[in-house]
Amino acid sequence: PPRSTLSSSSAASDVYKRQVFVQSVKAQTPVHVCATCPLTSIQAAIENSAPGTVIQVAAGTYPEQLVLTKSVTVQGGWNLTFEQHDMWAWRTVVDGQGAGAVISISQAAPIVEGLWLVAGSGTRGGGVWIADAQPLLYRNVISGNQATGLPALGGGIYAQGVQTQLKLDANWMIANQAQQGGGLFMQDTARLTATNNIVVGNVAQVGGGIYTHGNGISWIVNNTVAENDPSGLELMDRSIVFINN
Repeated sequence: PPRSTLSSSSAASDVYKRQVFVQSVKAQTPVHVCATCPLTSIQAAIENSAPGTVIQVAAGTYPEQLVLTKSVTVQGGWNLTFEQHDMWAWRTVVDGQGAGAVISISQAAPIVEGLWLVAGSGTRGGGVWIADAQPLLYRNVISGNQATGLPALGGGIYAQGVQTQLKLDANWMIANQAQQGGGLFMQDTARLTATNNIVVGNVAQVGGGIYTHGNGISWIVNNTVAENDPSGLELMDRSIVFINN
């Protein structure tokens, strides 16, 4: 039978699809941050990246306060050649130096993975401050942060805003301090999904581990909450799903 041929319009369509595919592959090329990389600052990488970019950060200590208003992925735990990924073997530490929240997130849906967020300080959110955003925090260590002054809410994480939907999965929230919500404070947000987290040794006057108030719905599933002072959980939301904690 005769060999079929492509029409000119079909051929043009195929060329366009190949161009889109190539552009997509290029867009997925990760950006690297390390002491000897062209980019040595995580914040500089964020500012120079388009939404959807994966920013891979090598082991080391980065004295920064990060501002995330883009839907990018910031991924720590890489070795210096970016060939191996293990957040415990290659610790990527972001040190807030007591000068503000270690990470501030607003108006975006970023992914933050594999970082050690330490020594942050602020009246709302010592480690992480979130407003009207939809972030995923995955496998981070959030430790040694504090909310000070007034109102001193959320030593580890503070979240607010009716558009906020926060996902916390497999994080370690350890030894953070605040007046309310030593590990996490959330108020008047749309949704909290907290799964597989370890919340230990946080201190506050109310809600040493997790304090939530007025959220639309909170899913608290399969977390370990222990040795927080004075209590592990203070949940006062409109709807709560509480399983296997």
